[in-house]
Amino acid sequence: MDKEIKKQLTLSVGILILVVLSMLFWYDNFMFHTYIKKVDYQYCFSGNNDDVMIQGYELFQNSQKSYSGNGRLLSTENNFFLKGDQVECYMTFIDNHNQKYQLTHQYKIKSSNEVCYLSQQEDHKKDNRLKISQAYMQLKIKRHDKYIYDEKINLNSNELVIYNGSNKDYSIQNVYVNDYWLKTGYISSTIDNLSKQYQQCVIDYVCLKDEGNEEDVNDYDRIIHLTGETSTIMKNEQQEVYFHDQQGQLLQKDIKCVISLYKDENDQKPLTFVIDLHGIMKAGVSNE
Repeated sequence: MDKEIKKQLTLSVGILILVVLSMLFWYDNFMFHTYIKKVDYQYCFSGNNDDVMIQGYELFQNSQKSYSGNGRLLSTENNFFLKGDQVECYMTFIDNHNQKYQLTHQYKIKSSNEVCYLSQQEDHKKDNRLKISQAYMQLKIKRHDKYIYDEKINLNSNELVIYNGSNKDYSIQNVYVNDYWLKTGYISSTIDNLSKQYQQCVIDYVCLKDEGNEEDVNDYDRIIHLTGETSTIMKNEQQEVYFHDQQGQLLQKDIKCVISLYKDENDQKPLTFVIDLHGIMKAGVSNE
């Protein structure tokens, strides 16, 4: 074999070994910056009849977990829900292969006219190309041990816009938004060992007030407040949702993230900066 070819082959093998060892050494960091942000699918369902509406019911899956729920149930009729009522929601989802998925939620009304928030439930992992073609909810209400309501409500899959934003060192990705609903996204940083520099992290999602000044942070309403240890926040293991009940569509509002990093619990001068969020694409269901 020619000496020059041998030299190039040896160099290539050396580089390959170096790359493999580097990936093994930085595996946790590699996972943090890539796979944790992969969303298999994100559904948000809503529906209503003359008596009640359901909003923000999720089917969600990423590389780590799958869950359902997180929606809210409310009535436009006064005294439709009374204290002590047992609410039962039987959810049915049918995919494009005619596979049926059924889920159940129960809720005890604690005060009359209450808004019911359905729990988030861990689910079995599904095909990451899941496509739901039909969805409905059978709503039952039991009062004094007798069913007084039993109706089927068809559900619609809401089109979502994905919002992202970044600066030199930080990024917010996969914030899902529709006209009435927002789900927080994933935060990441290019700075190694960030949690050793800053122990605490606060993330505020803020929305511009009507006729507010886009450049004045005081003209924004805080809609979601996340706080915790930086190491925990950066794992992105839990997102929060917000229901927009104010005038105007949420998609027409200017949305930002205000991030504050604290060296410790006594830090009076945190590192604070703003990341502008921009809707870059629409997501009917999944990111493939």
